[in-house]
Amino acid sequence: MVRRAAAHQTIASRKVPRPTGPYAQAIVAQRVGDLLVISEQLPLEVPHGTLFSGAIKRQVELVLGHLRNLVLDARFTLADVVKVTLYLTDLKNEAAVDAAYQAFFAGLPPPARTMVEVSGLRGGAGVAAEAWAVRQAAAAAAPAENPPPEDEEGMY
Repeated sequence: MVRRAAAHQTIASRKVPRPTGPYAQAIVAQRVGDLLVISEQLPLEVPHGTLFSGAIKRQVELVLGHLRNLVLDARFTLADVVKVTLYLTDLKNEAAVDAAYQAFFAGLPPPARTMVEVSGLRGGAGVAAEAWAVRQAAAAAAPAENPPPEDEEGMY
């Protein structure tokens, strides 16, 4: 896979708490070209579409794998992913989810992330995810002429 600059800039501010997991506090979508919005993905096994209801780590790997396949099929890259929302039926699984999520995005700027506990998911799944990706506009590949101002702590 060809590596190119991320379609987003990570924002890290000292004025808010540090992330408690492998995700960005906020991102700025830069050089926006195309937008990919991926609907909820469940831990369904291919090709039969049967729900995997075993270990939560494997459920997360399946869900993230589906996200990856959709991103790549749309001719985007994982570096283009700017937002992921994870739905969990039990936040006690957060550490296992974080480990799988961090491994999935290893070597890439982490996208913004939201993790929400829900009372239930379709089919009894333990996790589901949706994502947004932004592909850079070809004409805007050069850096911005006027970078954003730094915040008071110099952390923009």
